[in-house]
Amino acid sequence: FSIEFTIAQRIRAGRLGLAEFARVEDADGTIERVRPEVLARWDRRRAGKARGNPVTILTTDGRTLRAAVPRTELLGGPRHPLSWERLEEKFTANAARPLPAAIDLWRGLDGLDDLRPAIAAVAA
Repeated sequence: FSIEFTIAQRIRAGRLGLAEFARVEDADGTIERVRPEVLARWDRRRAGKARGNPVTILTTDGRTLRAAVPRTELLGGPRHPLSWERLEEKFTANAARPLPAAIDLWRGLDGLDDLRPAIAAVAA
């Protein structure tokens, strides 16, 4: 996904998950307002990992917001694992699409001669 699309979806929805990636239209023009800029200086030895990638947001009321989160500090990483509640929420959201079909197939396992469709349903 492009950085413009990813940031626009996060701004629009206030979150970023499968549902936000499934939406491809840009009716409100958010994507056009996201402008990535390549840093002029790039430390190839460290590749910005310690500092994180900088983000600057210019708000409609004139404020400038700046932040950078080092990759070692990202939510879901070893130093900041997801809570069980957040992990369950993420799993449920990710499983919601293939799960109903998989459950129907798995309920009827006893009557299946071939297990490949049931396995494929959960692998999708």
